[in-house]
Amino acid sequence: MGASASREKFRESVSALIEVDVSADDADFWDELWKIPSNAEEVFELIPPHAARRLRDERFDNLATLFTQATAQLCQIVET
Repeated sequence: MGASASREKFRESVSALIEVDVSADDADFWDELWKIPSNAEEVFELIPPHAARRLRDERFDNLATLFTQATAQLCQIVET
């Protein structure tokens, strides 16, 4: 996947988090999200403040699941 395709896929995933309820059990969605190559600068660029606020205000459960999933990913990295 090229850089522009990765960025677009990440944008689509963030849009999905804002627009629809994503279950914590939706392994396909979360696995795909973590497979998208990105770095911290890209994440902050691709999730602008207004999108983060919308996610917080409109889909708080998705935001909580995102944090839980991110923490699980970090734990997995540390353990390997």
